[in-house]
Amino acid sequence: MKRSCLFHFFFAIGLAASIGVIGCSGSNAGVETTSSPNAPSSTDLSGAWTGQWLSSTGVGGTLAGTITQTGSSLDGDFRATGSACLAGAHLTGTVDDGRHLNGAWVAGGLDIPISGTYAATSIDGTYQVAAGGACGGDIGTFSLHR
Repeated sequence: MKRSCLFHFFFAIGLAASIGVIGCSGSNAGVETTSSPNAPSSTDLSGAWTGQWLSSTGVGGTLAGTITQTGSSLDGDFRATGSACLAGAHLTGTVDDGRHLNGAWVAGGLDIPISGTYAATSIDGTYQVAAGGACGGDIGTFSLHR
């Protein structure tokens, strides 16, 4: 009798494992997957962009420039009105397929970190100037469109 119980026990374990394997071997039809956050963007941000920037101090102005995108890398040049620190800034950065943008505006010896989100016709983000210089400690937002 003990042998029969052991047989049924191991048979049940084997059957359950087989069902588990069969249940996991199907396709992903109908299952939504997300892309890797480091995957290159499927949206090309290359081109001319215009918009606004606004400091936490209440000062703001226009922002205009061009972006060149190669894979997930961004490169560009921007001009801002109303800001001595961003009068002429070079953009470097990266994007991912999760619609995130990270980089910096390099202007007047400052590396000004930026981060934000994007879509095909808009970019919205924040910037933060490190301590020091005329713009030291400034934080703000920017919004671009094309």
